[in-house]
Amino acid sequence: MSTTIGIILAAGVGSRLRPMTNQVPKCLIPVAGIPILERQIEAMLACGIRKIVVVAGYKCDLVVSFCRRYTETVRVVIKEEYANTNNMYSFYTAAQNIGEAPVLLCNGDVVFDYEIMSSLLKSDWVNLIAVQPNQYIEEAMKVSVDSQGRVLELSKAVPASSAFGVSIDVYKFCPIAFKEIVKIATRIIVGEGKRNLWTEVAINEALQRIAFRPFDIGVHRWVEIDNFADLKGANESFPPTG
Repeated sequence: MSTTIGIILAAGVGSRLRPMTNQVPKCLIPVAGIPILERQIEAMLACGIRKIVVVAGYKCDLVVSFCRRYTETVRVVIKEEYANTNNMYSFYTAAQNIGEAPVLLCNGDVVFDYEIMSSLLKSDWVNLIAVQPNQYIEEAMKVSVDSQGRVLELSKAVPASSAFGVSIDVYKFCPIAFKEIVKIATRIIVGEGKRNLWTEVAINEALQRIAFRPFDIGVHRWVEIDNFADLKGANESFPPTG
């Protein structure tokens, strides 16, 4: 577990949370008094991860300033093109700073129980997508699985009839899988010039060659914070102690 590298994609503007995000980037918005980014970093540290790459973009100076308290473990990488790119470009930016290692990836707008990350890392399966089964959210990434439990598809387009559940945007990759996803993302961004796609597009293509399993988060809590309704729900669900 100690060799795992954490990646947090936190470059977005968070336009649906304005005017709050006029002052701070979405990743620094507090949930029950604790910034989202702090919750994610502390979860990774509690799980034994000692190298974390945070990709910042919008108001990156504030992210850099915040992360100074973690100088021994956190490196902030700046994505200058945050306004006209999506999180695959953030992932691609982070990957330039990582060699061959197991990786734990999460989007910078998700609040979750620590136990999810801890159990994910302890699992014997090396490539996992954290999933809440039996839930369907139209705009979320969904997964479908085959009869053997292997993930077939990761996409917003998965229909309710074949969806196993919803991805909570937390992923575990072995070095081989990470290398393959980086290769796909590089081809899409550099070779095809497509800079406004989700990381999940590259992960979904990698599923054709790399075996992934869904990781059932059970009763543990999570909230993806896109708007004020999400933020309200997160504040009600998570105590100030995190």
